[in-house]
Amino acid sequence: LHVYAVDFGGGGLAGLAGLPHCGAVLAANERERHQRLIRFLADEVARRRDLDAATRASEPQIVVAVDGAPAFLADFDGLEGQETLDAFKRVLAEGTGVGVSFILTADRSGALPMRLLASVTCRYLFHQADPGDFATIGVRPRELPDFVPGRAVHGDSKLVTQIACVGDSRAMVASIAAAAAADPVVRLPDAIEALPTAITTGTV
Repeated sequence: LHVYAVDFGGGGLAGLAGLPHCGAVLAANERERHQRLIRFLADEVARRRDLDAATRASEPQIVVAVDGAPAFLADFDGLEGQETLDAFKRVLAEGTGVGVSFILTADRSGALPMRLLASVTCRYLFHQADPGDFATIGVRPRELPDFVPGRAVHGDSKLVTQIACVGDSRAMVASIAAAAAADPVVRLPDAIEALPTAITTGTV
C-alpha cells in the first residue's frame, strides 16, 4: 500500500509523512507539487492499464487522501489549471480499476460537483450543519442518529457507522514506523518532491 495526501484541512494529515509507505504529504500552498502528483498518478494509471491482469494484481495499491477536496478543486478552477483538473477527474474515474483509489473530504454534502460525485463509489455523511443535507442520500432528519465524533451515515445502506478516532496520531505513526524498521517495506513509494528554488554550479 502506497499513500499520498493533499492537506487543505489545516495540517491534520502532516503526521502521515512519517509513515514508511507514504510517498508525500502536500500542503495547501504547494501547487507545483499538486500538479506533479496528478501527473504521476495519471501516468501510473496509464501504465497499469497496459499490464496483464497478473502483473497488475502484484502492483501496490495506491490511496490518495484529499482533505478539503472543494478547496483543492477551486485552486485549479481556471484556464491555467484546466489540464491538471481534467487529469484529476480522469484518474478519479479510471483509477479504481487499476488499484488507485481516493478518499475525499468536504465540509458539506453539496460541495463537490455532480460530475465528480458520479465517480465516488462510497459516501459517508457526518454531522451536517443543515440536517436537510441528508436528503441527498434519502435519509430524513428524524431518522438521524445522535452524532458524536466519528459517527456517520453510510450513503448506500443508510446504516449508522462509527469511524475510529485515532487520538494521538503521532504515537500511531511512530509505532508503525518502528514495526516497519523491523520488517522493512519491500517496495517504497515514489516521492513527490518540490523543485529546488536555487541550484549551484561547479566543475567536475
